[in-house]
Amino acid sequence: MLDELEKTGQLYQWEAILEIQSRFGDDFTYLNESGNFAIDRRVLRAFRNLTEDDVVWRRTECCWARSGPQVPPGRQAAHKNKVSKAAQSEGDRSGIVDW
Repeated sequence: MLDELEKTGQLYQWEAILEIQSRFGDDFTYLNESGNFAIDRRVLRAFRNLTEDDVVWRRTECCWARSGPQVPPGRQAAHKNKVSKAAQSEGDRSGIVDW
């Protein structure tokens, strides 16, 4: 996830899900209550820990993007959403976040 974000400056959720499923199988994605595929929260937590200061979630586009001077600080580009830092205890999931 991080590699793709570094290359293009943004990462769409659907692309991340497909890539995670392709590289690591279905263990790190799931069907949510709406019937859509989602990324396991443990993977998202590890990704957030790595990108907390310089990546925002663009809700309307369903993608992560590098923040810049035009983007206010916070985890969401449209709305500031303060997320507490969780302890990183993700074990083998680091490879998922790094691709």
